[in-house]
Amino acid sequence: MNFRYRALGLDIVAPFALPGFWRSDRATTGREIEIELGPVPPRLEEPVCDRPLLQIDATGAVLFRVPGVARYLLSERRRVTLELAPGAALDRALDFLKGAPLALLCHQWGLVPLEAAGLASNEGALLLGAGPGCGKSTLTLALAARGFRLMSDGLCALEAKGDCEPVIWPGFAQVKLWPDSLEALNIARPGEPNPGGRYMLSAESWFEPEARPVAAIVSLRFARGGVAERVTRRRGGAAFETLMNLQSLSDAGRGLSPGANPMQAIGRLAARAAVHEAWYPRGLEHLADLPDWLFARIDLALSPPDRVTEAQCA
Repeated sequence: MNFRYRALGLDIVAPFALPGFWRSDRATTGREIEIELGPVPPRLEEPVCDRPLLQIDATGAVLFRVPGVARYLLSERRRVTLELAPGAALDRALDFLKGAPLALLCHQWGLVPLEAAGLASNEGALLLGAGPGCGKSTLTLALAARGFRLMSDGLCALEAKGDCEPVIWPGFAQVKLWPDSLEALNIARPGEPNPGGRYMLSAESWFEPEARPVAAIVSLRFARGGVAERVTRRRGGAAFETLMNLQSLSDAGRGLSPGANPMQAIGRLAARAAVHEAWYPRGLEHLADLPDWLFARIDLALSPPDRVTEAQCA
């Protein structure tokens, strides 16, 4: 029995369940990937890119390693072979699959993986970009409680083909949260935390699985060290630079998809979407007011696609 999913603009087929992936009963993107368990070599024979955890050869094959967890071999753009480390759990290896391995597959298919949370609104996708620990997952949950639907907790994919409007493909139907964020949002802890200490919250009931055009992008930063709380609009080259900084594995992705031009795709997105940088107040005590604080300062009105109760995230 095979399971079929869709994530990051890829149709994914696996002989086992993939927790957090959105179930899809048919292929819709034209980019089908097979996930399988099998032997993976410790190294590629003639890598043209050789890094401590990543190798790429001239054929486009990619080897990614997570010590103590698994090795991942990406071949022919259509297959991911996964070999578990001795004693490692499959669920842990599948959690890492949602990061670098699928981001590299996006590059191979001409998609641009972006490190950003995403929410669906009536006007299009709202992307929240930030470094680790800057609160984008927590803010995402606060916005979901207002009725916005989740598209991504931290990784999504940009597609800009021909003259079509650039769209964002959603990531995974789950959110990773620290215990203090769950407490601030009044959400019960869902089971046990992962080895990193965060909890995995299912978002299947409030997930948006379809690609959407982008309405706005906000790069989040904490206001500290005398920096004033504010939101500024980025235009032209400044907007392009903000979006370029959201790319995932941009260096490793160069050359994986001949003919694709990530800079051109990002340039088109920068020209069409409202791009902002936000220096916002740090601290969970501000969480309830952050959505109103943000929307009062971005020059675009956004409304949730469906009005729901605040209990949708519980």
